[in-house]
Amino acid sequence: MNAIRTFTVCFLSLAICFSCISSFCLASAEDTEELTSLQAGGGASISVETIVIPKPNFTVSVPTGIPLGDLSRTEESSVKSQSFTVQVSDFSNMDGKQVEVTLSTPDGRFQLHCGDHVLPYEVFSEAERGEGDPIEMNGLFHTFLTVGEKTGRVEIDQFDIPAEGAYGGILNFHFHVTEQPTS
Repeated sequence: MNAIRTFTVCFLSLAICFSCISSFCLASAEDTEELTSLQAGGGASISVETIVIPKPNFTVSVPTGIPLGDLSRTEESSVKSQSFTVQVSDFSNMDGKQVEVTLSTPDGRFQLHCGDHVLPYEVFSEAERGEGDPIEMNGLFHTFLTVGEKTGRVEIDQFDIPAEGAYGGILNFHFHVTEQPTS
C-alpha cells in the first residue's frame, strides 16, 4: 500500500514538473522574434541624452499647537500674545527656488470657537508685540530663501471674549516652492 502511495506521489510530481517545463518551452517559443539588421543598406542611429532634474527637497517644522494659557474677559482692551516658530531645514536642489509660507483657516477667518461663541485673533509674522501688521487670510507669513526659522505671534484681545468656555481653532500653514524673483 505504501509502495502504491509513494509511486502515485512521485508520478504526480513528475507530471507537474513536466507540464511546467513544457509550458515554459512553449511560451518561450511563441515569444521569440527574429531581428534583422539594417546596417547593410544604410542605417539609423538614435542617441539619447538624459537630463535628470532633481526635485527640490526641504524639511518644515510647524507648531503642533499654540497654547494661549488661561484667558479672562477684561473690562478694557488687554491683549494676550503667544509666539510660535516655523523652521525650514535640509534644503537640497533648491537652486533659484524659495519656500513661501502662507496662513489660512478652514472657515476663512482668524477666529476661535466655543459652541456658538466666536473669539477673533490676529497673526503676525513678527515675534515682538507691537511690531508688524496682521497677516491677511491666505497671506504671506514668510519667504525662506535659505535654511532658517521665523518666529511669529498670535494676539487675542481679552476684552473680545464673549463668554466663558474653552475656545479652539485650526490654523493652517501652507508651503509653496516658487522661483526666486530676479531683480
